[in-house]
Amino acid sequence: MITSMMQPTFFPWPGYFNLISSVENFVFLDDAQFSKGSWHNRNKIFLLNKIHWLTLPIEKQKLHTPLNKTIIKNKDIFKKNIKSKIINAYKDCPHYNCVKEILIFLDKLNDEILSELNISIIKFLCKKLNLNEVNFFKSSQMNIDAKRTQKVIKILDKIGATSYLSAEGAQDYLAEDDYISHTKIPLSFLKFSQTEYYQKMTKEFVSNLSIIDVVANTGWLNTEHYVKSK
Repeated sequence: MITSMMQPTFFPWPGYFNLISSVENFVFLDDAQFSKGSWHNRNKIFLLNKIHWLTLPIEKQKLHTPLNKTIIKNKDIFKKNIKSKIINAYKDCPHYNCVKEILIFLDKLNDEILSELNISIIKFLCKKLNLNEVNFFKSSQMNIDAKRTQKVIKILDKIGATSYLSAEGAQDYLAEDDYISHTKIPLSFLKFSQTEYYQKMTKEFVSNLSIIDVVANTGWLNTEHYVKSK
């Protein structure tokens, strides 16, 4: 079983879904440490001719708090602010009706824990993109006491993975920890090279935005083809 794992992030970029589309097992590293200023609670959209951040406010917490114990601040207020930014950014795009489906789903969410909210959003988007044959797991439910590469290996062993497909960003620390000397599970890396797609609000392509941007400009079906491209 080809397996990958990532920390659950907020409305991820298309490469996140490309990774999910390439595996049979996907593990949410929901007990990883929350990192301020990371993708954990924010992502980018294109609004008023420039990049804007969608940011979830987080309750004040201790250092080293994991994602599955990180609490969202002012849940109802954040929804109103996030929705307002998304509407203003994409209301004139050709597939705004698809964006409205995302907003309706967001309205229904009652998650107060950051990792749970992110996982709910990611799974919803996977369903809309027909990524239905992936088995999802949470690392927090595996009771694994290990760090970095050793944790990765123990997770792979626990779910019976036959190969590990990693995001390219993990290449340095896996090499530093000498992954290949500690397991026989083959390792490969997925590099997602983002190609241009139609963007109504700009003449010059803006890359590395949230998946919302692709959906708004191209619709569900074309976004599905986009994230499944190899």
